[in-house]
Amino acid sequence: MQCPSCSIEVPEEQIDIKRNRISCSACGKRSKISDVLEDQLPDAFILKDPPNRAWYDRGRDDIIIGASTRSKMAFFLIPFMLVWSGFSLG
Repeated sequence: MQCPSCSIEVPEEQIDIKRNRISCSACGKRSKISDVLEDQLPDAFILKDPPNRAWYDRGRDDIIIGASTRSKMAFFLIPFMLVWSGFSLG
């Protein structure tokens, strides 16, 4: 992540995600991470067309991005594994 004022790479230790704050040691400026990310998103990153099983929710003051790792194969694998483990225990 780069500082919005001096464009220097900011180390991970100076990024506080919980408080939505980034502190640049070079120029001493503090900024909101959400503002910095909106400015630094690549052109190919389109929020309106997320990848398969990914989603985003743009709230009033924030953006929530998530992804699901669920698979339709689980409907077969979970019962199969339960039966398989039942046979091996028996």
